[in-house]
Amino acid sequence: MTSLVPTPEEPYLLRPYAAEDHEMLSTWWKGHGWPSVPAPLIPPFSFIAHDLAGVDQAFAAAYLDNGGTGVAMLTWITANPKNSPQQSLGALDTLIPFMRDHMRNKLDYPFILAPCRLPSLARLLQKHGFMPAGETYTEYIYGS
Repeated sequence: MTSLVPTPEEPYLLRPYAAEDHEMLSTWWKGHGWPSVPAPLIPPFSFIAHDLAGVDQAFAAAYLDNGGTGVAMLTWITANPKNSPQQSLGALDTLIPFMRDHMRNKLDYPFILAPCRLPSLARLLQKHGFMPAGETYTEYIYGS
């Protein structure tokens, strides 16, 4: 399980998302050509990976079902568009397994859905044990 303590192999720390992070994340999503996720949609179980200098590198959030199905959804995964590919990979390589393991082992969610449309993110998810469960799709949202 990924720890919150950096090592030479994992030189990233994790911190919980805070409301004041939304503006930064909006610039990241827009920097990748995606619409910004409305702030009220960011769930409480959300984390940011940052490097040892404190520079934020990547973000992921998870919705945790409370209906008894044992299903969580890892979503809104993004990285700082100013990152090098290695920085994004390193940060996400720390963030995704930490969240996966915490949801499965500490919060008792045996199933985790992870919507994905980017081939690079799909490869990373598969590296961490996720399996494809469907074809390419478009996400829709209703509400304001």
